[in-house]
Amino acid sequence: MLEIFRNNKYIILSYGLFLGWLLSFPYSGPILGLLNAEYGLSTPSLALVFIIAPALFLIGFSILVKTESFCRPIMVVSCIVCMAGTLLMPLLTILKVEVLLFFPFTVMGICCVLFIPAWSYFYTNHTRDHLKMKIMALVIITGNIIYYVMNLLTLYLSFGILCMILTVILLFSLLSSLQIDKHPQKSSANPSKKSFPGMLVFSVCIFMFAINLNGGIMFQSVYPYFRQYEKVSDFYTMVPYISTLFACFYFLDRLSRIFPLYLGTVLLGISYLSFGAFGATYHSFFLVETFAQAGWALIDLFLWTMLGEIAAFFGNPLKISGYGLMSNLLSVFTGGVIGLRLYKSFEEPHFSTGLLAVFIVLITVLLLPFLTQRIKIFVADVENEAIPKHKSADPSETAMPINLPGIELLTPRETEIAALLSDGMGNREIAAKLSISENTLKIHARRIYAKLGVSNKIELFQKIIRQGKGTP
Repeated sequence: MLEIFRNNKYIILSYGLFLGWLLSFPYSGPILGLLNAEYGLSTPSLALVFIIAPALFLIGFSILVKTESFCRPIMVVSCIVCMAGTLLMPLLTILKVEVLLFFPFTVMGICCVLFIPAWSYFYTNHTRDHLKMKIMALVIITGNIIYYVMNLLTLYLSFGILCMILTVILLFSLLSSLQIDKHPQKSSANPSKKSFPGMLVFSVCIFMFAINLNGGIMFQSVYPYFRQYEKVSDFYTMVPYISTLFACFYFLDRLSRIFPLYLGTVLLGISYLSFGAFGATYHSFFLVETFAQAGWALIDLFLWTMLGEIAAFFGNPLKISGYGLMSNLLSVFTGGVIGLRLYKSFEEPHFSTGLLAVFIVLITVLLLPFLTQRIKIFVADVENEAIPKHKSADPSETAMPINLPGIELLTPRETEIAALLSDGMGNREIAAKLSISENTLKIHARRIYAKLGVSNKIELFQKIIRQGKGTP
């Protein structure tokens, strides 16, 4: 972890710190909640304005954006504007005129949706493909640790002091953005020669919209219902989320590519079932928070990493991340409006809220096979381009070097399969040649990767290339 952080620290910190500010304050964060506690201002309406205004802006931005040469200036200007808006907040709140807050919240919201796609350009082109999920995990962990700390500080510090701390966090995000290396990593793909992956991006965005409806419902209906456990929530809520991300960092590359999406969806379903069945009990609070936060961690990590990987292969990172962000914001806004309606319309809203949320989860489950199929096709395309087509089906004629570290650990059968994998043959082709099932082949492949210290076929090929060049 430390080595990955050290090699990508400016990429991680630039958005990780910005995300910490975003989650802590304008995005329905705990510091936004102090506006109601200290000044009697309505925070749900401000949070919804912060979401819908930039979402509408993104519709035009995603369509019209043509160049990526201005990404760094966008990040710099966005940080500066958000710093100014955060410092201005304590002065505006003293007047206790709610309408005065809508303009800076709208401007900061637009700056956020400019900063994130601009950052995605550097994330897409300046990080190695096989590390993208780990780097995204570290980014989200950084943002949520800041959120967790700021949430605790709301118990002890005033709104004005917390805004000053957030401004300093944004300052470090700005400094990190200025330090990002200008030279992108080499990529095996040639994005300029590929057409825009409309159906793949559409399927990811549709799933993102459907599942994030429950995010808006949770903010505006579930969390207010658990307000009596606010003191416990301050210390516990983000623990499952951050813990799940750490587990993903260390273990997820050993599992199926689509696994976190399925598991995260199931966990969300269990969370909302618990809420609908048990309401605002103490045990229900822990069940809902634990399963929901773990589920969101898996889904967030998968979806945002997938958008980065798609952009790395096809190009257009600003447009692709813009579409993803737009679907996310529109979904949270829609879910938030529904959640507010449910919370205000029912004296005991837990059953109706839980029932609706579970129905939304079932809809997303129906979308999963379609999304899975599109992702499998995409992964196959990536592997086909990263590994050259084989020249011979004879393992003895393959170019695999016999001095590859760990090759002596392989059984004769594993050596034969490793040779075919390194020669560019597909799983189905290898399985047919060796008269074994594809599932058996996958078991052999996992053992080969573990013994050779790689995670997948692409890393195996890259290791062979480095070995051939005499590099470590």
